[in-house]
Amino acid sequence: MNLKLEYKIDSLNTISFQPRLSLQTNEGMNKLIGENTRSVVISSTDNSYKSNLEGYTIAVPVSFRHSFAKKGRTFSVDLNPSYNGSKGNSKMQTFNSYYADTLYVDSLDQRSILNKSGVNSTSNITFTEPLSKATFLSVNYIFTYNFSASKKHLQP
Repeated sequence: MNLKLEYKIDSLNTISFQPRLSLQTNEGMNKLIGENTRSVVISSTDNSYKSNLEGYTIAVPVSFRHSFAKKGRTFSVDLNPSYNGSKGNSKMQTFNSYYADTLYVDSLDQRSILNKSGVNSTSNITFTEPLSKATFLSVNYIFTYNFSASKKHLQP
């Protein structure tokens, strides 16, 4: 879902607000079956992984633009903060068999709950100066901040 609100303060100044919301659902599956052989089977493996995740992203970009009296000269500030989160579960099963004098089997059955969240922000300040009718000089400063956290809890 996207929305755009723009307000022209006066003939030289404009502010815009463009909030966005997105929802995601992801299902994943990975399966691996294999054998190691040297004229006979030495070992075999059967691995499977399944995950189900639901997530969202909320962004609230805000822009301010000032146009100077000189045509082509502008100053703008853009702020783009966003937050994202996801939660879900996963299941991993592994069966490994080793064939030597005796059969040895190793297995794993792991279930977990996943939680992820993050904050991202990009700020941009731009000044544009016309040098001729077809040439412009643009000075830009960009600041980016990213933070994310991820937790995986094993279930009994």
